[in-house]
Amino acid sequence: MENAYIYRDVSQSRNDSYLYLKVGLGDDAYNYTIVARSSDIRHLDLRKSRKLWVAVDSDRSKQFVWWIYDFDNKFIISRKEILGWMGRYNSRNYFVAILGVVSSLYLLLIIVRNGVWNRVVAKRKAHESRAD
Repeated sequence: MENAYIYRDVSQSRNDSYLYLKVGLGDDAYNYTIVARSSDIRHLDLRKSRKLWVAVDSDRSKQFVWWIYDFDNKFIISRKEILGWMGRYNSRNYFVAILGVVSSLYLLLIIVRNGVWNRVVAKRKAHESRAD
């Protein structure tokens, strides 16, 4: 268990909330951001400078928060919720990346088909008409 505190107010958009944590004390402290659904965070009493306990990896090689407790040792956010939020946002990011690649390839196809190919055909026709 590590000390942590919220170093910025929870920012909320229509669907998402961002919880900004400073995990640890002193030189070993690092910032950690949790992106969650607004409906899940709204009911929690999370405000700036609130002190919390967080469960982290014992060797601290991976900067990942597994559980969040308040100072009364009441359970606030579980590992299952955090992993669910991460999976949801990762799948959405993959979808956007794939959609961007497909759109770029389609745009490239249109440019080649309508721009480059039409120029090749026009030059061929002009060359054939000169030869006649």
